[in-house]
Formats: sequence, structure tokens, C-alpha cells
Amino acid sequence: MKKIMLLILVLLIIPSAVACDKRPVLTILAPGEYMSDSTIEAFEKANDIRVRIDEFASNEEALTFIKSGKVYDLIMPSDYALEQLIVENQGYIEKLDWTKITTFNKETDLADGLDDLLRKIETESNLDLLDYGAPYFWGSVGLLYNKDVVSAEDVATGWDLLRKGDKYNVAFYDSSRDALMAGLVALGYSMNSNVEAEINAAEQWIKVGTDKGVGYITDNIFDDIPNRTYDIAMAYTGDAAEIMNQMIEEEEDLHLGFSVSTEGTNIWVDFLVVHSKGNKEFAYKFLNHILSYNGAKKNTDGVFYISPREDVRLEQVQDAKSNDIKALFEIKFRPNDDIFRFDPVSKELIDNAWNRLGVNR
Repeated sequence: MKKIMLLILVLLIIPSAVACDKRPVLTILAPGEYMSDSTIEAFEKANDIRVRIDEFASNEEALTFIKSGKVYDLIMPSDYALEQLIVENQGYIEKLDWTKITTFNKETDLADGLDDLLRKIETESNLDLLDYGAPYFWGSVGLLYNKDVVSAEDVATGWDLLRKGDKYNVAFYDSSRDALMAGLVALGYSMNSNVEAEINAAEQWIKVGTDKGVGYITDNIFDDIPNRTYDIAMAYTGDAAEIMNQMIEEEEDLHLGFSVSTEGTNIWVDFLVVHSKGNKEFAYKFLNHILSYNGAKKNTDGVFYISPREDVRLEQVQDAKSNDIKALFEIKFRPNDDIFRFDPVSKELIDNAWNRLGVNR
């Protein structure tokens, strides 16, 4: 009973404390658990501005929020979602004024590998995403697996591991783009294919796996993988690094490995973008904070994705508690790797295929 009364008291106090907080507010539209508390607290203390994070579960949900007319000061889309906002040109975002960002030089401070990724996008589309967004985190997608259970021979089969549900406990990441990406590249197609026959073939490739029994994960990966619920799971590099680091700190048996298929994968970058109707002064204050060496370093101490700053990325490599974690901070763009691009035809075909697979219940 005492615990219940304490919980009720806390729930009553928190809203009251927020209501009494008279500081001006900076509102950021971002994924959940994607920014360290210490980073936010440092900004709030230095600027006497309260940060509110409005969370979204996917880029598609974020775009829905943005197009609903709600105003944010900063938004955090991934590469293809930012490209969509630029191409559709509906006035929700505006170009960055890099003269107002004094803590980060986009010409000299970009992490090794990230500069190659952004140049590839610019070369292919004549679109420089840095005109609109400041890089926040970046990484790739691979397979996190139990080394005690999954054989090296099976790991070498690449994405086909996801179709071995009759042998292992397997989980897809609950994302239409990432799941169909695995099927497309395993079949030798582009992950950005807008050819219906190719996407249908990728759907059937996945169905071979789902018919054998699979799970679907998002944030539950942080519990289900250490607890050995799954032997194999599609995962982002940052999530894999955080899980491995936590297991080492808690002195648990580190039974995990991470593999990126030679068939290719998605390399992605998330951006911070100024909303056209938001508070520009607050937005640029925050950009200067989060992009600075101290801000970026503090952020990566709490969230294990790769920093856009090369000096901080090198420290992530140096401070990694194992070679497996170190490798997650050293992404190189390989010939078969690619970046998701905005293509409304491809998006519709992929979403329809995912729905037919019965995943979005």
C-alpha cells in the first residue's frame, strides 16, 4: 500500500511541477529515447529553456504530425524523409543558416564515412541534405545474434538468417523498409526498387521466413536480446552497441555478435531540421549545443549511435569496451550498400507488401 501511495504522489507531483515551470519551451519532434537526459539537462541549465520532446515511432508517423499543421522548433527526420519534405516543398521546413552554427564546421568536422554518404546522395540527386539539416546520428542495419547458438556457417549466409525460424528464434525489425530491404538485396535488387515484380519477390522471400515463425521487435530489443528471447534479430548498430555495452557493465556473459551481410545494407543518417514556423532563436541555440564537441560527446555517452563529429566518433572507437562494439563505430560504405531514397511509388509498393504479410495488425 505504501508503494501505491508513493506512486500516486509522484504522478500528482510531476504534472504540477511541469505546470509551475515558467521557462520558455523548445519543442523537438524526435524518436523516443534518442537523446541523453544529461545533454538536455545541460542545455536547459545553460540557456534557461525547457526542452520538450514530442516522440514519434517512425518517419511516416513524423511526417503525419508535421503535415497536420502542428508547429515544432526542430524536427528529426531520417535521410529519405528529409528528402521528401524538400521535394514536396510544402513550406514545413527551411534551409539552415550555417553562419549561425559556430560549434560545427560541415566541411571539416564530419565523421569519416558520413561525408561519403552525403556526397553519394548529392551526386545521385543534385540534392545536398546539409542545406536543410544538421547531421545528428548515423549508422547501418545488420543482424544481432547469439554466438553460443548460431553457427558461423549460418552467419555467413547473410540476410538468409532471417528465414531460419525453423532452426533459431528469429525477429525482424518492425519496419517495412528495413524488412523489405533485406529481401530485395538478398535477391540482388536495389533496396530502392520501385519495380512491382521485384518487391513482390522480396515479399515472398520474407514469407518463407515468416511462415516458419518469427517475432517482430522495436524498443523491446533492449530486453529480448539480453534475455535470449531471440537468437537472431535485425538491429540498428546503435542499439546493438548499447545492448553489448550494458551487458559488459552489468558483468553479464557477452554472447552476442553483429553481422552485416555482404549482400548489402542500408546506411542511414538522421538530421535536425528547423521548422519554418518554429522559434529560430531557440532552434539555433540547441543546434550549437548538440553539435559542439562537449554536447555531442555527452550525447553519445548516453545514446550509442555514431556521432556526426569525427573527433567524437574516434573517442567512441577508443572508449569501446570490446572489439565487437568498436566495429559498430567504424562503418564503411561498401559497393553493395545504399541509402534509402524518397520514391512515392516504391513506398506504396513496400507498404502494401508489408501489409499483405500481416505484420501491421
